[in-house]
Amino acid sequence: KFVSGSYGPEDALLSMLDECVEKADGREYTYKLCPFKEIVQMKNGGGQTTMGRWKGWGEQTYGSWGGKNDYSRMIFENGDHCYSAGARQTEVHVVCGPESKLVSIEEPSMCKYKVLFETPGVCE
Repeated sequence: KFVSGSYGPEDALLSMLDECVEKADGREYTYKLCPFKEIVQMKNGGGQTTMGRWKGWGEQTYGSWGGKNDYSRMIFENGDHCYSAGARQTEVHVVCGPESKLVSIEEPSMCKYKVLFETPGVCE
């Protein structure tokens, strides 16, 4: 069911609904982000780990004037279980860029990931 605003400001990212972007780390993994669905880590040669499933937009904490959604943060939760850390979670920071691509993937704490995602969909 379509809910206006679910896909970013003025539904700017609706075009990404059935698209995924991938980034190889040049070593052993390729990461695949499917906005509004999931983010996975694929091991070169087989096997994959779900780093999180779409939960929603981050929540604004700096006032009520702009609505409650923080469209610069996509939240993915309930990923595959991680030893001693529970379900994997990923926060995707969305920024303006000339093409849709994953810029960086980090794991600041065990099984909690931060991803930088660039897309023209959020450029003003």
